[in-house]
Amino acid sequence: MLLVLLPGAAFAGDIKLQADKQFDQCLRETKKDREQCSFGGCGNIVGACYERQLGAISAATEPLTKRLSAGRCAQVAATAATDIDTLDSRLKSLPPLDNTWNGYEVQVEVALLKHKVMSAIAKECQSNP
Repeated sequence: MLLVLLPGAAFAGDIKLQADKQFDQCLRETKKDREQCSFGGCGNIVGACYERQLGAISAATEPLTKRLSAGRCAQVAATAATDIDTLDSRLKSLPPLDNTWNGYEVQVEVALLKHKVMSAIAKECQSNP
């Protein structure tokens, strides 16, 4: 049983690293466009990199959430996911965070929090049947 948990646990710990790699890769890929940008909305290029980072975290979190949607921990997992999604929605609508780089940073942290919470619930539910 422990061997089954280790790959997922290792990936859970690496999700921030993986997401940061996606962001950095996007910045490298868009460097020329960002340097040559001379129109309003140039920040959308970096915004796309944040979206890619968020997508990497979401891609790792969705299977956990789906797996938890059936079984004895389904209700607690659903409640936690809803609460975190509500927090994310409320925070990114605050004027200082709405469509700002700091706002994107907060979204990344909340996405990582959701992944960590879902991972912790999955670990507890597997270890305490």
